[in-house]
Amino acid sequence: MAEQLDLVTAHNRVLNDNARAYTLKRMNRLIASQRRGTPAGAPATAVVHVKNGWLSRATHGWRVHSLGGAVTGGGRDYSVAVLTHDNTTMASGISTIEAVARAVHRDLSPAG
Repeated sequence: MAEQLDLVTAHNRVLNDNARAYTLKRMNRLIASQRRGTPAGAPATAVVHVKNGWLSRATHGWRVHSLGGAVTGGGRDYSVAVLTHDNTTMASGISTIEAVARAVHRDLSPAG
């Protein structure tokens, strides 16, 4: 996942600047009810781009994923990807992702 996020966030030979800008714009347009996952705990001044996915499977329960394609601002730019499986519910997967995201943001973002 990190390599895919790098393709969206850094200049490269695979995606041109217009394609990257379009993708990030789409990842930044979140309705309030879908602003979950890796944005949890991000600094208020950060610009967050996210793609969430979820699927209930017969094996390994709910698979819930969240990719923070770019967290920019507040002195740090970084990407976050949290992938889960074996969740009993979608909500428990989201809770796990958000706990991880809060720890990452807390440790990577300077206190402000």
